[in-house]
Amino acid sequence: MSFNYKDVIIFQGDYMRKKLKKQKMIAEILLILGLLSTVTFTILFIKEPLFYFGIIGGLILVVFGNGIFKKVKETITEDLVPEVYEANLGTTYIHRPLEGFNSGNVYLTNLFTPQDRFFSYDLVSGEIYGFKYKLSEIEFLDTKKELKNFILSDVLFKGLFIEVNTESRIKESIYIVPKKTTLYDYLGEEHLITFDGKLKEYFNVFSKNKKETKNLIESDFGKTLEEIVKTFPEMYIAIKKHAIYIGINSRKNPLSVRMFMRLDLSYLDILDKELSAIKEIVYSLYKK
Repeated sequence: MSFNYKDVIIFQGDYMRKKLKKQKMIAEILLILGLLSTVTFTILFIKEPLFYFGIIGGLILVVFGNGIFKKVKETITEDLVPEVYEANLGTTYIHRPLEGFNSGNVYLTNLFTPQDRFFSYDLVSGEIYGFKYKLSEIEFLDTKKELKNFILSDVLFKGLFIEVNTESRIKESIYIVPKKTTLYDYLGEEHLITFDGKLKEYFNVFSKNKKETKNLIESDFGKTLEEIVKTFPEMYIAIKKHAIYIGINSRKNPLSVRMFMRLDLSYLDILDKELSAIKEIVYSLYKK
C-alpha cells in the first residue's frame, strides 16, 4: 500500500473539523453564560455588593469564550485552508490572501466579456508539473440597481481562475466555454468547432484552426474534461501559445466563521475539487 500525502491531509482535516465545531459550540456556551451572569449579577449588585464577584466571573467567561472562538477562526484560515493547497499543490507555493488578479489581465484572455464589477483575492503562485502558475478566487457581478447605500447585483462568476505559463505548439488559440454562456463573445459562429463525444452537450469550442482543435478535443484531454464536467459544468478554458487559462464557476460560498451561525466548511471541499480538476486538465494537456 503506497503512502498518499493527500489522504493523510484529508483524514487530519476531517478530525480537525469535528474538533473545531465542538470548540465553537463551547465558545458560544461560555459567551452566553458569561453574558447572562454579567447582566444578572449586575442587577443583583445594586442590592448586595458581594455579587461583584459574580460580575467578574461572568466577564471571565466572556473573555474565555471569545478567545476560543478567535482560535477556531485562526485554525480554519491559517491551518485548514493551507492544508487544502498543500494536498494539491505541495508546500512550495506562496499565498497572498489580500492580493489577486488585475481585471485587465483576466479580460485580456478573451474568455470573459468585461462586467460591471470585478473582484479577485487569495492569490497563490508556484509551480505545477514544472510550469509556473498563478491562481486566485475571482468574481464577476452585473449591477442591476444602485440605491443610495446599496448595490443590487447578479453574481455571474464565482470561483477559481488560474494562469499556467507554458510553451505550446498550437497554431491558434482555443476557447472552451459553456453552452449558452453570456460571458464569452470573442470568436464568432464561423469559428465554432464541430466534434464528436459527450463534451458537445456541455461546451462550445472556438478556434481559427479547426483540425488541430478537433483532434485535441477528441484526445485524452477531452476525456479528462468529460469527467470533470460532471462536477463543474461551468468551466472556461483558453489554450494559447504562451499559457493556459482555466476558470471554474463553482459559485461556492465564501469562507465565513461567525458566532452562533452554523460552521459551514463546504468552501474547503469545493476548493479541493477545483484544485484537483485544474491539475488534471494541465496534466492531460502537457503530460510527457
